[in-house]
Amino acid sequence: MKIKSLISGAMVYGGINIIQKSITVFLVPIYLAVLSPEEYGSLEIIIAIYAFFALLFTMQMEGGFQRFFYDHKNPEKQKLYLSSHLYFIGITHILGAFILLLGSEYINANLLSSSIGTRYLFILLGLNLLSRCFTTLLLITLRFKNHKYFFGIGAITDTIITSATAVILLVYFEMGIMGIYLGQFIGSFISNLLMTYRLRKEIIFNFDFMYVLPSLKYSIYLVPGVMIGWTLAYYNRIFMSTSGVELENIAIFGLANKFSLLIIIALNALKLVWHPEAINAIGKKGSNEFYSRVFNYYVAVMVFAGGIITIFVKLIINAIAPASYSYAATIAPMLIAATILNCSVIVTSMG
Repeated sequence: MKIKSLISGAMVYGGINIIQKSITVFLVPIYLAVLSPEEYGSLEIIIAIYAFFALLFTMQMEGGFQRFFYDHKNPEKQKLYLSSHLYFIGITHILGAFILLLGSEYINANLLSSSIGTRYLFILLGLNLLSRCFTTLLLITLRFKNHKYFFGIGAITDTIITSATAVILLVYFEMGIMGIYLGQFIGSFISNLLMTYRLRKEIIFNFDFMYVLPSLKYSIYLVPGVMIGWTLAYYNRIFMSTSGVELENIAIFGLANKFSLLIIIALNALKLVWHPEAINAIGKKGSNEFYSRVFNYYVAVMVFAGGIITIFVKLIINAIAPASYSYAATIAPMLIAATILNCSVIVTSMG
């Protein structure tokens, strides 16, 4: 329960995560240059839809998986614990991918342009759902087992291959949004292969629902809160689309919202190490003081970071985006403030 341990973990795991997420943010100028405002607006809607299915069918199982991970000290039981969770989320995400594909015609007719939301795109989104649920759980396992080196390899490999492939398919092959999601799938798939190889002795061909049940019971109560979080973060795109707002204006809002991602990137550095430390601190002497100090640090750092981003937001938008996106500079500061407030739940929920 030492703050030094928290900072040390944040430097290692958080640093890797910052690199991983920052590259994604740096791709935005390429998207703005290659995609039309209509396409970029459609991409924002697709991101919202994908996030909905990912959150719903994950059922916050990664939270339950982390919560009970240390309860299994026996190596054989730990293998069965990990394997059972992998098979379970695989099944739920296959179901999610199938439902997404069934709803593709409705989504395409009511939210997207028919030239963008093809059936092949929704098949690709479904494959991404399945692949990335494994990526999440495998990264958590490497982190909780303190395999820093392979955690870094898994995360960075995913990011580099995803980014490079997406740029090549988008710019040189002119595949549009399809190219972005095909790149994401390829990066996730290769990263999964590497992480599975490292954990090959930890994954067995066996399933026991009783090892999943405690996580499911713990996680299922978190789903309504997470879906409310999705509503706060993403539903605005869906609402704008169904309310007759043009895709070009949704694109402007989407760009403004990307500056909130800079805050979330910083938060992930804390979140990656906070969960294991906070779980280990439950019920121990001094835990309340530990939670309070972390929250104080959170407020100070986030307010400072938000202020710096707000100062430079107009300059950045003028540098990376066409003039038609200039209004995003007016919206961005409000979205940054909302993100800082909403994300405080990362600390307060455990405390």
